[in-house]
Formats: sequence, C-alpha cells, structure tokens
Amino acid sequence: MASKSAEFAVRSDDQSIRFWSVASGSQTRQINGHQGSVYCVEYSPDGNLLVSLGADMTARLWDVNGGNELRRFAGAAAPLSRAAFSPNGATPAA
Repeated sequence: MASKSAEFAVRSDDQSIRFWSVASGSQTRQINGHQGSVYCVEYSPDGNLLVSLGADMTARLWDVNGGNELRRFAGAAAPLSRAAFSPNGATPAA
C-alpha cells in the first residue's frame, strides 16, 4: 500500500492497482497492466508517479493522475518485491 494526500494505492492479486479515497474509504478507480499479482506499489515523493512490481517480473512506472503506464522495465531474473524512488523522485528503483 502507498498513499498520497487524497487517496492511497493498494496492490492486488488480480493484476490491478486499486485507488481508495482517504475521505470516504471507497474505491475510486483501478489500473491494470501486470500479468499476475502486483507485489508492491510506491508513490514518488511528489505523488505524481507510482512504481509497481509484479509477479510477471516487471516494474512499471505509472502517471498517477492519468493512470497511464509510462514505462515498463522487464528482464528481472526473479520476482521483484520492493520499490522506492530517489529522494528527488527522478529515479525509481526495485
């Protein structure tokens, strides 16, 4: 689970990332892309980007506001389980 001010993102075993409203506690939207469980989600420091890691051994970079996949990083030798951003938010790491 990761959060930003108005909503938080939750990883899922159904290949999706679900966003929930902090105020109402209800799901607001979801994005799909991974081919398997999503293991981890992490917001960038400014809250505009999200990195997700999945059972498909990819890391994906998302535009939080539009829900668009910006970049896919493939070729991991094993499933990835933890993600982070550099302090300035420019570089995701897994």
